[in-house]
Amino acid sequence: MTEIPVLIVEVLSPSQAAQDLLSKFPIYFDAGVKSCWLVVPISTSVIVYTAMNRGQIFKTGAVLDPILGTPIALDAIFGQ
Repeated sequence: MTEIPVLIVEVLSPSQAAQDLLSKFPIYFDAGVKSCWLVVPISTSVIVYTAMNRGQIFKTGAVLDPILGTPIALDAIFGQ
């Protein structure tokens, strides 16, 4: 890989524990990724991390990632 992505999105499947995906986030941040999303379909929520100790939960309206700066409607993510 020659360029590090700005954003990585992980989608939690019903058979996974959130910690399984969250354990990857420090690796992503150490590599230079600026934002990591944890998408949780069962609760139709998105948690946006800009650092391991900085996460914001979005359950209604739109996801606003401070790194990307563009709101994305949760309806568009979850097809509601």
